[in-house]
Amino acid sequence: MAVWEIAFEGAGNPYSVTSGNLSISGGNSAAARTLANTYLSNITSNLWSPVAGKQIGLLYSRDNQSQIFLTAGVPEPATWAMMIGGFGVIGMAARRRRKMTVTYA
Repeated sequence: MAVWEIAFEGAGNPYSVTSGNLSISGGNSAAARTLANTYLSNITSNLWSPVAGKQIGLLYSRDNQSQIFLTAGVPEPATWAMMIGGFGVIGMAARRRRKMTVTYA
């Protein structure tokens, strides 16, 4: 779930993705709902802190609407290492190719 919006839709706990009109298509929706509810319960109890390994931003408004968004993080060093290693393998394969020599009689 890249971006979602939670609007004040009723009494009780307005910040909940188990009630209201939230729709999730594809992926592991149960895990997404659980993570979203964790973030939202932290907001309402003033315990807001990001979850380890997640890049998240909060735009809080007192006017019945807040937005929470999850952004993609910077690629991990292992990803960069694999990409550089792949380029190295391609370079070695290109270098090892037998060169054609031209001879004149």
